[in-house]
Amino acid sequence: MLRSVVLLCVLILKVQVAWSQPVVHSIEPKSCLPGATTKLKLLGDKLPPDLRVLSSYAEAKLVIESAQPDHAILEMSLPIGAPFELIGLWFAAAEGVLPPLVIMVDDLPAVADSGANH
Repeated sequence: MLRSVVLLCVLILKVQVAWSQPVVHSIEPKSCLPGATTKLKLLGDKLPPDLRVLSSYAEAKLVIESAQPDHAILEMSLPIGAPFELIGLWFAAAEGVLPPLVIMVDDLPAVADSGANH
């Protein structure tokens, strides 16, 4: 009986910790142009003001302009010769590490779907 109570308490604590951690839902746009600076909007929940970012592409310059609890604005600058590939983005804060996101480097500009493309 005591073992069941202890396991239940541990489970409740783990669920509370998972609910209190920052969550990323999406990032827009999902691609960046080489030789340009692209503003990316990160949408999520409980995003901390001390949000930090790291890229798998060493020559990318990343600056977090602002971080609100429900969104963050990130500027990503790529050099002209950046290869057309996928770039991993990792976000971290004092609360821990968020799941990674992927951005594509492409020479075609991103276009938002109007919703009438059927």
